[in-house]
Amino acid sequence: MLINKKVHGFIKMIETTSMNKSNKIPVFLAFYNNGNIKMKINEDDVYNSFYEFYHKGSNKVDMLRYKSTADFEKWGKKKYIKQLMIIQLSF
Repeated sequence: MLINKKVHGFIKMIETTSMNKSNKIPVFLAFYNNGNIKMKINEDDVYNSFYEFYHKGSNKVDMLRYKSTADFEKWGKKKYIKQLMIIQLSF
């Protein structure tokens, strides 16, 4: 029961966090980890999740529509993490 309360609290926290909805999905996916739930994630987990999410079909649209992120497919990990931080801090 304690785990259910923690999970519920986490979901509520993400739900109410000032963050673009399309960026919340990769955060959830990083924790979900293809069904192997992680209690903690690191920079690599976040990077990999965002990279995979935004390199798929229609998800690219959110990055391509802004001048500052239109070239995201050429970014390395360092640039990707830096840009994600800028995006999140602007909300």
